[in-house]
Amino acid sequence: MKRNTLIQAGIRVAVLGLGVSGRAAVRYLQACGAEVRVSDNRQQQQLLEKEGEFLEKAGVSWEAGEHTSAFLECCDILFVSPGVPLNLPVLMCLQRKGARIMGELALASPALSETVIAITGTNGKTTVTTLIGELLKGAGQSAFVGGNIGTPLFEYLLKGDQFDAVVLEASSFQLDTAGEFRPDIALLLNVTPDHIDRHGSLAEYARAKMKIFAHQKPTDIAIINGDDPLCRSLAGEIGSRKMFFGHGQDCHARIAGKQIILRWPEYEIYDLAGTRMDNSTGGLNCAAAILAARSAGCSPDRIRAGLAAFRPLHHRMEPVAEVAGVVYYDDSKATNTGAVLTALAQIDGRVVLIAGGRDKGDDYTL
Repeated sequence: MKRNTLIQAGIRVAVLGLGVSGRAAVRYLQACGAEVRVSDNRQQQQLLEKEGEFLEKAGVSWEAGEHTSAFLECCDILFVSPGVPLNLPVLMCLQRKGARIMGELALASPALSETVIAITGTNGKTTVTTLIGELLKGAGQSAFVGGNIGTPLFEYLLKGDQFDAVVLEASSFQLDTAGEFRPDIALLLNVTPDHIDRHGSLAEYARAKMKIFAHQKPTDIAIINGDDPLCRSLAGEIGSRKMFFGHGQDCHARIAGKQIILRWPEYEIYDLAGTRMDNSTGGLNCAAAILAARSAGCSPDRIRAGLAAFRPLHHRMEPVAEVAGVVYYDDSKATNTGAVLTALAQIDGRVVLIAGGRDKGDDYTL
């Protein structure tokens, strides 16, 4: 396992929230020699039903039902799982007393020596993260793909593997606690209203997304959606080397019909005709991924082969049936209004929309 200069033997760390990332954090922190305790807001019976075996095996002190100052105040670091709100009074109080509040990206970053590619945005993160990973692998590079999807970053560090690149999907929740996390290549795909119930406003949500660029150096690369007005307006705050993708003439990866024209610095053409990414959303996702892959050293020919081979992920405008001339699509990963509107724009003709889910504070007016 790689050495992490941030986690010294004997340091006291509390893990708040024992979900997928919380369990991975406990295992990793213990392997680093930290003294770990767990705080979870589930009631004791519910927590023990789900996590009792894990807690017993880990041998950690724990509390259930709420996060309390009495249990947490002895800790040097409070590891906050993505689902734990940062405005909890107990967290704010302990932070004023000197406790450091950190998430997976902040704690893991000192142990990363690989090329780090991080992807955020409201929509398309998982597709672009997966696509970049496939393009790198197709070009002969070893790549770990995870973060907010699939395998937690802590699990990768525990294995001690040394890959050429680490490709991470990063949510706004994760970026809020990212500390000094610095990706070599950072992508902002788009910003539309989402998680307003957590962040309070679109401006605060966008601020969280922009943290992906906060610690980049001038030689690092920022890849930004040039078609998104909000992304454009925020780009001036970025101090690293900026590259835009979209339909504008100034875009480094410009979408023209079914083609993506890349300035690198000579022109390169990537034709999406005949691929499964030949649609408006696919074009934007591919343009972003191509910029990242070229920045990571992939050759044009290998990228073209990777685009041709890529299969879109399930539950994203996925045709599932045709009955009596009616085509049914599964787009259940469209969990915000921006994603739904983008999906609807891809369909000609009449649409019957079956929608539901949890209210995250979006504006649903027509």
